[in-house]
Amino acid sequence: MYEGFEGMEEEQVGPWEFEVMADTTSEQLSHEQPTVVRLWSADNVEFQVDREVVCEFQSLRHMVQERAYEDAPIHLDRISSKLLSKVLKYCEYHVSNRRRRHANENSAEVFLDAEKAWDTEYLKVDRSVLFALLEVSLEWNIEGLLALTLSTIVKQIYDGSRKIADDEEEGNGNVSGSESVD
Repeated sequence: MYEGFEGMEEEQVGPWEFEVMADTTSEQLSHEQPTVVRLWSADNVEFQVDREVVCEFQSLRHMVQERAYEDAPIHLDRISSKLLSKVLKYCEYHVSNRRRRHANENSAEVFLDAEKAWDTEYLKVDRSVLFALLEVSLEWNIEGLLALTLSTIVKQIYDGSRKIADDEEEGNGNVSGSESVD
């Protein structure tokens, strides 16, 4: 597979030619593979997850589509069950919302607005959790979560810089954010 063609199948036409086949859809996969994939967290908690949700992890998509896991659990050795649960919640919501958008194309904008609101609430977490989500999304290539966590971190940095600049303009001069005791 070539980069950028993930999820695409190739059919050899001649000795050096390949014809790119249509993108593999969830409907095509559902007839060929089990609908549930077993994931194990670092602390040995098993999660039974819809295959389409697992495919949000681009790194696992290939394993699932190629049946490399053969019904054995996939071990995610660096993700705790608490963090994996949070990541799966994100993936499940977005897969579900994508299905609803496709089913109701006339009101897709309503679903996108609801998704933005949900994402905002989802990332109202401690900074350490936010960075853990960033690390997982980078390691397992969860594109939507990666974009969301990065934009949230950048916004927090920008907002923090603006607050420091505003404090300096007001003559406060307190750039650490904590008040000094005299």
